[in-house]
Amino acid sequence: MNEDKRTPDSSEVPAGGNAADVPAPPQPPPFFTDFIELLYGIIATPVATLRNVAQRPRPPIGPALLIYLVVILVNVLAGGASFLQVWRGFLEGFAQTSGGLPVPIDALPSGVGLVLGMAFFALLWAPVTLFFKAGALNLMGVFFGGRGDGRKLFAAFGLTYAPTLVSVPIGLLLGNRPSLSGLALAFTLGILVWRLILDIIAIREVHGLDTGRAVGAALVPLGVFLVLVVIIGVVWLSLFASLFAGGL
Repeated sequence: MNEDKRTPDSSEVPAGGNAADVPAPPQPPPFFTDFIELLYGIIATPVATLRNVAQRPRPPIGPALLIYLVVILVNVLAGGASFLQVWRGFLEGFAQTSGGLPVPIDALPSGVGLVLGMAFFALLWAPVTLFFKAGALNLMGVFFGGRGDGRKLFAAFGLTYAPTLVSVPIGLLLGNRPSLSGLALAFTLGILVWRLILDIIAIREVHGLDTGRAVGAALVPLGVFLVLVVIIGVVWLSLFASLFAGGL
């Protein structure tokens, strides 16, 4: 690893000392060590982990982005596995009710290629969405009086998606059991709330805001988005209603 050869300026040199007396900046841990520690930390000690990201001279963009992509990939593949199971069940049910299929089920498209294509697209698109999310909420943090670093917020948000890993095995266990659909929904909502809380903590730690302002910075864009969705929905419903009425 290349050492930082920067020569300290006069403001960094103690009075009566020299440049050799200035302690060297702490070096980041190895990439994969950092990856494991951040992944464990965001689950076990999220506040301390996000505070550590905010206080680092160099944000751990690489390890955080890798964690984010792993989370996205695992969730897409888990969702794809559920889809393939439902698809095969549909084909088997259709074969029983229609007296059989023209070709064997195993000769039909399995859907694996579709799932792999979705995973590939997700890995390409996910960093773009994370970039815009970090940029938008970084501006909101500044608007609410913060003075954070967008790169640190990008890294922090890459970590806040990690709790969705917990939902993968639960979703696979409960997703195909209609009697437990209510429990699955409650668990999913709990994960979403957990993620929102982590986003608020990330904004608070990176921008040095109090909790109230961090909540505002996180929820104002969400509120605006929901209002826009409602307005667009109302407009579309009104348009369809007028077309339907005109057709009558």
